[in-house]
Amino acid sequence: MIPQKVGSDTSDSGRSTWNTRIVELDGLRGMAILLVLLYHYVKCSVVGKSFWFSLGLAPLRLFWSGVDLFFVLSGFLIGGILLDARNSGHYYRTFFGRRFHRILPLYYVWLALFALGLVSSSGVLQGLFSDSLPWWSYALFVQNFVMAAQGSMGAQWLMVTWSLAVEEQFYLVLPFLVRNLNPAQLERWVIAAALCAPIARTGLYLSGVELSRFLLPSCADCLGLGVLLALMVRRKSEWLGQHRRLFYQSFAVLSCGVLLLSLNLPELVMITVGHSWLALFYSNLLILVILKPGPIEKAIFRNPFLVWMGTVSYGIYMFHEGIRGLTFSLLAHRIAYIDDWQSVGITIVALLATFALAQFSWRVFEGPIVDRARTRYRYVTSS
Repeated sequence: MIPQKVGSDTSDSGRSTWNTRIVELDGLRGMAILLVLLYHYVKCSVVGKSFWFSLGLAPLRLFWSGVDLFFVLSGFLIGGILLDARNSGHYYRTFFGRRFHRILPLYYVWLALFALGLVSSSGVLQGLFSDSLPWWSYALFVQNFVMAAQGSMGAQWLMVTWSLAVEEQFYLVLPFLVRNLNPAQLERWVIAAALCAPIARTGLYLSGVELSRFLLPSCADCLGLGVLLALMVRRKSEWLGQHRRLFYQSFAVLSCGVLLLSLNLPELVMITVGHSWLALFYSNLLILVILKPGPIEKAIFRNPFLVWMGTVSYGIYMFHEGIRGLTFSLLAHRIAYIDDWQSVGITIVALLATFALAQFSWRVFEGPIVDRARTRYRYVTSS
């Protein structure tokens, strides 16, 4: 689910200026994981709210869309990596080798811990390690299909992994499209996919698929717009930079729409046009962040805390729900929710534990594996 920095998987030839790291993208990724954390740790956790307290939490209603921002970033970064390397030797071997080492080691360690909890947990921990979804669906990254079919997100320990399944399925499709289509053809494909996404979501929803958003076709607007931006910055970056005022204006219009979507509107509104509107909103934000960012964009997205969160965001995303459930089970002997000051304190402990574990994982486990993969798997210039 969590995209790499620009340049981390790109061609070793250095032909494209987009192969260099853009610090603001780390900050943007950090904002995405911060939105997800606030949604799960605050918006979904507070119970027994008064009217005014509920009103105060209303701005957090759309913070789940941090996942949509991750999808836009993934389309942009992974699409860019593949576009820069499309004519290179070892194209498939390098891409899949690096993706394997970036995503799978941590994922399968977390899955192994889930299996251990599944056979040894009891009482309140059983909800954290429930077996409502078959284990093989997690192992094969098809849990999103099972979740959509059953209308269940499964065990709390692994419930966020539906988006990783979408990402892995995306990785199986996009490399072949980029390799075998010219840029103009690829542009038509991703535009068509983005336009078909709300149709797919609506059809699935009206067919009774409750979690229709968990399927790849339903996320194609976010992923497709990200790929489209990767194409545009490589072909029309000068034009995009010259029309920055236009993107400020469109961002203002899109922001008004996001405010409307944050109201308690019927679910069908979000299913049909809401997700696509958010995809456009985050795509517009991405353009403003990467093309001649102004002082406001630099101040926000170069913030050291957001940049750090972006660096360790994969670990935070994987760990945060499991750690929250485990912390409440051990310290309060109940499921995770906030209803008093003690539960606020436990939530803070869970948050700090998640940060510490993500930092440790990146420094000791994930980072060294990624570095070895970069050395072992390299794109080479085709003769």
